[in-house]
Amino acid sequence: MNTNVILKCQYCDDIIHARVGFSNQEKQIFRFACRKCTSPIIIQLDLDFKQISFKVSIDGGNLLSENGPDCFDQSNQFVDLHLDYPTYYGEYQMGLTPFIRASQKLKENLLLYESCLGKLQLAVNEKENIKAIIRFYLTGNHVLFKKNVREYLDEKGFPCEKRIDINRALYQLLEIFFMGLTDPPSNAEFVVSVTKKLSDLHKGSEKEFGLFLHQMMDTDFLKNLQKDCLEIYGRVLDLNEIFRPALYYSFVEDDNKETSLRIANSDFSKHKDLFNDISEIISRQMSLIAGINNIDKRGKCNLFNSNTRNYPSNLDEFANRSFGNKSNYIDDMFWGEIATNVTKNRLRNAIAHYKIEYTEASQEIEYYFKPEGLKQQEHEKITFMDFTIILLDSFRWLHKFNHIIKMFYVFWFLKYEQSRNSPSRRGKI
Repeated sequence: MNTNVILKCQYCDDIIHARVGFSNQEKQIFRFACRKCTSPIIIQLDLDFKQISFKVSIDGGNLLSENGPDCFDQSNQFVDLHLDYPTYYGEYQMGLTPFIRASQKLKENLLLYESCLGKLQLAVNEKENIKAIIRFYLTGNHVLFKKNVREYLDEKGFPCEKRIDINRALYQLLEIFFMGLTDPPSNAEFVVSVTKKLSDLHKGSEKEFGLFLHQMMDTDFLKNLQKDCLEIYGRVLDLNEIFRPALYYSFVEDDNKETSLRIANSDFSKHKDLFNDISEIISRQMSLIAGINNIDKRGKCNLFNSNTRNYPSNLDEFANRSFGNKSNYIDDMFWGEIATNVTKNRLRNAIAHYKIEYTEASQEIEYYFKPEGLKQQEHEKITFMDFTIILLDSFRWLHKFNHIIKMFYVFWFLKYEQSRNSPSRRGKI
């Protein structure tokens, strides 16, 4: 279903025709820039699914006409808006809505994509409860954790009587609610691989594996890493709108994406911090992977390959290396190669140091990646759409590596907790 609106930019008085497609959210916010004066315009769509009605409100423009016939004047600028599909800016074409345009490329994947959107929306609807359950877990409030998590999980399968049960219940909940954004078959394969790898290390190098795990616990590295990781999930649900069109490109092969296809919520400033924080957490997660690899290859968690140029002397030094270079010091990528776009230091560093220019009208990001003193000349450019795809890929890797944290806690509860049973050693989970 769509509604057609004609509005006037309040800054330059240019007339804008907008066709707004309905998604499965009750409140939908679309942000784009007037092509004449580049001022931001926000359209809010409030849906009442029970009454089958909706309300349109405008910020940055004046509403002239609403829900008119599907025929716009070609002389005015036109925008085709939808939360779930790439937004089209260009000439109006009757009937060629974002849904129709996208379904032509999705083809047999249309129903699968729609299913993922439905699962994502279920998580969005429950996001405050999900945040609360994560908060109860992190603060050690096991009574409220058990009370709330049982609304979503089978009580017999998840009794939540022991700390290992609580750990298991939390990660099962995350897997269920985020399967719309992640890749469940790939995640399952990853979990099997990690479990086998850690089990083999525990059997073959029990002493060194135990020392490594105690180091992660005694320094609170594992606890702090898990806390930061878990807090990302709520933020992803808060900003779920930009993940939807990025998810679309998981189901289509379109290397030459049309430059007119963009995001219906174009506020880059709201999303760049999430990208940096996810990248930082993945970089820290890789310290766990490096320690596992070092034990597997050389018998000690702090012993890196001496044949590698400028290799770290221990895990502390490894932790301070740049994210983009860390995979160079890991011999065996048993967990799979991280996508190059996720580890791309240039974009991340430019965002962190405010060396970026974002043009909302074109949704183009220019980032300056070199220290050039007063000058900013050498730069690269990506679209906001490509940025959201990188952001989605980054979240998927964070979610995968979060299972390593889970398994470290499993081994701790099963094998080592009794030997270090004081609260100062354990910390909260």
